[in-house]
Amino acid sequence: MADPDQDSVSQELLPDIPDRESRECITLNYPRKCLFRAKQLHQALDIPAAPSPGVIINLYAGEAIETPTVMSIDIQVSKLIVVRNSTGAGVITATTTQHAIGG
Repeated sequence: MADPDQDSVSQELLPDIPDRESRECITLNYPRKCLFRAKQLHQALDIPAAPSPGVIINLYAGEAIETPTVMSIDIQVSKLIVVRNSTGAGVITATTTQHAIGG
């Protein structure tokens, strides 16, 4: 959208912004704001916290299902290919759950 040749798209998406320079400024600044908010979220998620009194947290994890651990992309057909599997629950690996509980 920051491409000057795409100003017609910017006009459609930002109809209340009258001039091209302002629309360009907004479209260039938007990804920066999104990345900043994402960084704030990740920092907040990294703050250690204890559960409220009376709340019990349990983690149930399996290790009987082959779970993709390494993926690659076949550029010719635009398809993801599993390169390596590990034990897990089909979505998250057993190793990852061990790290989650400090094991």
